[in-house]
Amino acid sequence: MQEQALVLSLLNTGMRRAELAGLTWGDLNFKDCTVHVNKSLLVFKDFGYQHTTTKESNDRHIDVAPEYMEFMQRYREWWNTKKKLMGASWQRDMVKNKEDKRDSLMKLVGQEFVIIDDFGWPRNPDGYNKLVKRVAQKAGISDIHPHMFRHTFVSLLMSNPDIGIATVAAEAGHAQPSTTLAIYTRQYKKRRESIRSQLSSELYTKQRIAAALSKKQRNCDSLFMGREGFEPPLKRL
Repeated sequence: MQEQALVLSLLNTGMRRAELAGLTWGDLNFKDCTVHVNKSLLVFKDFGYQHTTTKESNDRHIDVAPEYMEFMQRYREWWNTKKKLMGASWQRDMVKNKEDKRDSLMKLVGQEFVIIDDFGWPRNPDGYNKLVKRVAQKAGISDIHPHMFRHTFVSLLMSNPDIGIATVAAEAGHAQPSTTLAIYTRQYKKRRESIRSQLSSELYTKQRIAAALSKKQRNCDSLFMGREGFEPPLKRL
């Protein structure tokens, strides 16, 4: 369920990896269907896990779909159950690859991170790539990475004429609307070939096939029907 929560959160909020890594349950407003983003969580080689500001040093509230919040409520129930099952090991024990970051992690004790490992510690955002690819492989999808969900989020909002570019930029946490527009433009250019192929298929290819089948049928009919449609030019066996 953690993998599903990770992917759905990236897709529904458009958050950057580090922003999602630093997200805590207190940042989710289930009543208003908003997610508060005002911090990031990065992992440094020499300093371990450290809270930082967001990339653009902004503070924003992202509007999300009610269905996403319903899922997150179920996920939170799973999260609470896991915490109870772990007992005293919760935010005390840790996997071996985190031991060298123990000092920095112990400073985070008590914080309820949304995306966690088995012991309640925040997952390293650098490891999101592996998790996303694993989920994608199950769905038969290849060549995907976490940041693609952010681009999808922006493109979906930009496709709605009732949502202005300034609003989309605010939701995505872009300092300049031009950044938002650039992302949408890149996505549009990537889809141009698909647009051409779709138009060719719908407007020409299918019509050519239909025309060919119709001609073939007429040719077949002519073998068994005379000029006036009564006398067969070929003797039926």
